[in-house]
Amino acid sequence: MIGDESLPCFAHVAASRVAIEAAVTSCRWLDPNISTPERLLLVAAGGRYSALQDKKAADCLPASVSYAAGAKAAAQNRYDETLRHIAETGIKEAFDRRGDPSHYVWNDGATKVPLKFNITSEVAKWFPDLPAIYQTGSGAVHSVPWQLADAVAESDTAFSGYRVRPSILGIGAAVDAVLVACSTV
Repeated sequence: MIGDESLPCFAHVAASRVAIEAAVTSCRWLDPNISTPERLLLVAAGGRYSALQDKKAADCLPASVSYAAGAKAAAQNRYDETLRHIAETGIKEAFDRRGDPSHYVWNDGATKVPLKFNITSEVAKWFPDLPAIYQTGSGAVHSVPWQLADAVAESDTAFSGYRVRPSILGIGAAVDAVLVACSTV
């Protein structure tokens, strides 16, 4: 937090990271160079991923939280319903050597997309003018020490002897990233 304003120091970076992820997902779905079956498989994989992340988040709630049981049940229901809807379309799952789902396969058996994709590679593909912007955002979001080093400064007035301050360049980069992401989609 910054001073008395309680502004999260990396809120701008977290927001830009979300915008970039959304833009990359949209770019992948709207890519004019892919077929309709590929697009539908990407959308199905995206829906599955979203429901799975909701489920994982709900599963992490401690039992002591009053709404944990309801949240877990709702997330599980959403995940199960998502998988059911995808299966009803005729989209099939392909499995890796361990038996874990790895791809969605179209009815022709030849068209397939991975259930997971490398966001860093996709950002580099869709936003070549923003080198390493996603890694920088990830560094801040995941509190990588080198990223935090830019935000921690010595302070004579702070009890701990240090204060956290936002990086003006970081804020500018975050805004630029969001503007580029929004104009690309």
